[in-house]
Parts: sequence; structure tokens; C-alpha cells
Amino acid sequence: MRESSGESGEHHEMGESARLLHELERSGEYVFHGSPDGGIAELEPRQGTMTVDDVEQEDGLPPGIATTPHADLAIFRALTCNLYGHTGFGLRDDGTPFMEASKSVLDTVKGQTAHVYVLPKSQFAPATGDEKEMEWRSEAPQKPIQVVAVTDRDLPTNIKVIPGEIKERTP
Repeated sequence: MRESSGESGEHHEMGESARLLHELERSGEYVFHGSPDGGIAELEPRQGTMTVDDVEQEDGLPPGIATTPHADLAIFRALTCNLYGHTGFGLRDDGTPFMEASKSVLDTVKGQTAHVYVLPKSQFAPATGDEKEMEWRSEAPQKPIQVVAVTDRDLPTNIKVIPGEIKERTP
């Protein structure tokens, strides 16, 4: 069992779900979609959004199913995607994922359960065409191979704590 400490300063042992998802990630055969909802039989393409200056807007890409080859990003998004404000994620220049969230977000996800959908990578393509891209998309409906329940115990330990509070979404 791995025990690690991260930028959040908290120590915890990696959860079983995170171990399973990391094993699937290492195979290179899967992509992951995080969601608070665990009852989706088939994922359907949707218009992606992004937040600019606290306003949510379309991302400019065709509707699709957004996934990532990085299990930690999917776990993070599954648990935090409905908590607007003061979260961030992406890839560093070296291709490793980073995540950041306010203490209020990290406190809110404690005890929560969310889900990571495991899908065949062969049915998705990198959003930018770059194989090292963080986001892979499919414009066709997809049935998951597996759905894995995740909790705050499965969050990566290297989440950077940033200032801020949870706030209401601005349409």
C-alpha cells in the first residue's frame, strides 16, 4: 500500500478504487470520465463548457464525451465538478497532471461518493490531435466498460490548496 503526502499537507492511504483506476491507466487501453452520477448506462455527447471570468460558456468544440487518460484527473473531476469556483486542473509542461482546490471544496467532498466511468481508449481521440493531450473526446454515444465508485480517500494527495470559497454558478 502506498502512503503519501501532498501539497494539501494531508496524509492518507490511497483508496482501493484509486489503485484499480491507476492499474487500468497503466495499461494505456482506457480513458476515464468522472461524474457525481453513477447510474449512466450510456454516455452521450454534450456541449462542453468552460468558465472565463466567472461566467460559464461553450468551449468551442463540437459536442462530445470528454474523458482523460489520467485516472487522478477523473477522480478529482468526479468529486468536484458540481462545486463551482476555486478548482483547477490541467497538465504541467512535463505532461503530469496537476489539481488545485480551495479548502472549502476539499472539506465539502469529504464523505461524498462519485463515479469514474472506464471507457475503451480506442473509441476516443485527443481533443487537439496530440496523443499527450489531457482531454480525449468521442462524438458518438459510448457504453462504459466499468463504473468505479470513488470517495475523497481516492483523491490524489498532491492537490494544491488555493484560496477561495464555493460559490453559486453564474449562467
